[in-house]
Amino acid sequence: MANASRSEETRTRFSEINLHDSDLTGVHLASRAGSPTDELYLDLGLLVDDSDYERIPARLTFHNCFYVKMEIDVNFKKRASNAISYSECVGDSAFRREVEAGMQETALAVFWEFVVSLCPPSGEIRVFAQDFSLEELRKHV
Repeated sequence: MANASRSEETRTRFSEINLHDSDLTGVHLASRAGSPTDELYLDLGLLVDDSDYERIPARLTFHNCFYVKMEIDVNFKKRASNAISYSECVGDSAFRREVEAGMQETALAVFWEFVVSLCPPSGEIRVFAQDFSLEELRKHV
C-alpha cells in the first residue's frame, strides 16, 4: 500500500450517491485473509430517486478499511426508522487530524474519510477506506 494513492474519482463517485432517507438495516465488518485491512458492509434500504419513498435492498461496501469509528444509538435509530441523514467523502477534517495525531504522518494519506450520518441523535459511521462499491441486491422494477 506504500505506493498507493487515493483517487479523486472515488470521491466524485461517492458524492453522486444520495443516501438521504435511505435505511441502515445492517452493519458487518469482515477481515480479509492475508490483508492488513478489512471490508465494511452496510446493508441499506436504498431510497429510489423520484419515487414515493420506495426502497430497494442494497449493500454499500467500503474496501480496504484502515480505521472505522461507529457510534450508533440503536434505540433512537429504530425510532427514526433507521434513516440516514447524509453521507460524504472528505479528504481532510478535524476528526482525521485527531486520528492522525498518534500515527505516522502519512498513515492515512491513501485513505478517504467516508461519513454516513444517521438522523440525529442516532449517531454516525466514519470509515477511512480506499474505495467503495454500491450494489443493488434486487433489481428495481
